[in-house]
Amino acid sequence: MSDWNSSRWQKSQLKLQMPIYDDIEKLSSIKKELKDFDGLVDLDKILLLKKKLKSLEKNKGFLIIGGNCAETLNFDNDTADTVRTIQEMASIISKKTGGEVIKIGRMAGQYAKPRSNEFETIDGTTLPIYRGDIINNINFTEESRKPNPELMIKAFNKSSETLKTIEKIDGNFFTTHEALLLDYEESLVREKDDIIYLSSTHFPWIGDRTRNSNSAHVEFLRGIVNPISIKCGINTDLDDLVKIIKLLNPENEAGKISLTVRMGNKNIEKYFPILIKHILKNNLNVLWISDPMHGNGKKTYGPLPYRTYVNLIGKSFLEITKANELSAKFQILLQNKPCAMGACSQSQACRQGEVCRRSGARYKENTSFFNLFDLRQRISIRLLIKNLNKTRLFCINCFLQKSSVRKRSGRKTRYLEDIEGEISKFFSICKNNSIYPSGVHLEMTGNDVTECIGLSVNKNNLNQNYKTLCDPRLNREQSLYLIKKISELI
Repeated sequence: MSDWNSSRWQKSQLKLQMPIYDDIEKLSSIKKELKDFDGLVDLDKILLLKKKLKSLEKNKGFLIIGGNCAETLNFDNDTADTVRTIQEMASIISKKTGGEVIKIGRMAGQYAKPRSNEFETIDGTTLPIYRGDIINNINFTEESRKPNPELMIKAFNKSSETLKTIEKIDGNFFTTHEALLLDYEESLVREKDDIIYLSSTHFPWIGDRTRNSNSAHVEFLRGIVNPISIKCGINTDLDDLVKIIKLLNPENEAGKISLTVRMGNKNIEKYFPILIKHILKNNLNVLWISDPMHGNGKKTYGPLPYRTYVNLIGKSFLEITKANELSAKFQILLQNKPCAMGACSQSQACRQGEVCRRSGARYKENTSFFNLFDLRQRISIRLLIKNLNKTRLFCINCFLQKSSVRKRSGRKTRYLEDIEGEISKFFSICKNNSIYPSGVHLEMTGNDVTECIGLSVNKNNLNQNYKTLCDPRLNREQSLYLIKKISELI
């Protein structure tokens, strides 16, 4: 590819999700050091995976991807237990179908995290957002949150250790991660027999936040031979997706591109068929993989942290009401559902006297709730809500449910029934549109964590073994349960 080189992405005007390093000389030095290392994965195994993926397009076999949402450099990532669990999952599918199962781990490189915000604020202090252990540190200090290029060396060494662990357990196992930090990925581009490949992983993917035909990430990945996955959510620009696929796979080679569908149990029936028709209309060769995790995130309810009240009501209110007193009053509010709308799941606001679009009830300020507070406190609440919504007044219950409780209260979780529901719909939609469901992509671990609700995990014991640094994962029991359900659908 004469118009491509590994650093050409740096000329792109659309560098999404990229950290800004203070010490450019140090960054250059680290990248040079990485370029002198042997690659983490070899070309032969990349080409083997590509061949196996090509067979999936002929409706043969199945693919299982599993692992942590984000790996850490600071302690073991449950690699061995997760690999063995994926082996067991593959065995279940293989026994049921008689076909080969491709085993892939979100491992040995999943150290960077795409983020929705550049900064976060805690107790009045604003710092850069945590972007994963390869970029900065999760500790909330100014020094920890500075992007540090030396972490790329640590990530490389940790990935090397992880690959050795995997190899000892299963030599027929592949790895995948989001190719997000391009300074790192560029440093691990290698060439052999005139073939250019990315040696950081066998199977890189483009995420939902960097999926753009003009992005630096697409520019970078279009030059490598590795198979590539593209995450597709409900906001996917279908015309731009077609452009991306043609840029990454100009020869329309089978086995090169996989589309990983992450739409959520409530949305997949609406959006997935439209995506399928658009791809088929353009005669593009792709694999179809279900990611039933990312569209099904939820929050549990619980006592609001102290800083939530600071953000919610403001200092003037806290000068009047102690945090524990306020907590008790808000718990009464949530239990009694003061608004006629109830616990509204809609993000829309409502005006005083307006008929609710959801329940048909007319909005009426809940006097019993406001009577819990004195006049000055009531004014504080109303002013805050009015200012946050500018010209409209939120239903107080909806405001709390959407704007405070769901942001700060309880735990991030996923419900097994939602995950299972999306998988079932994915298979059904594939069948109805005459395409082959090629695989599943799960955030999971081989350990008995309590992060997703279902089977032996419920709201009461969710905190018992909640260890994830990022999104909630399926535990071993839940993963095996799901794969048994999947084996009945194939």
